[in-house]
Amino acid sequence: MEKIQNVLMKYLMPIANKLEQQKHIQAIKDGIVASIPIIIIGSFCTIFLGIANLLGSGLFMIS
Repeated sequence: MEKIQNVLMKYLMPIANKLEQQKHIQAIKDGIVASIPIIIIGSFCTIFLGIANLLGSGLFMIS
C-alpha cells in the first residue's frame, strides 16, 4: 500500500498542485464546497418526507 502511495505522491501530486493554483479551478471548488451544507440539509428533508410517505401520513400521498 505504501508503494502505491509513493507512486501517487511522486507523479500525481505535482499535477494536482498545478491545478490547485489555477484561480478558476479554485473558484469552482469553493462554490461546490459552499453548497454542500445546503445539499445535506435538503437530503435530510427528502429522507423525512420519504419516510412519512411510506408510513401513509405524508403530504404527497398518491392514492
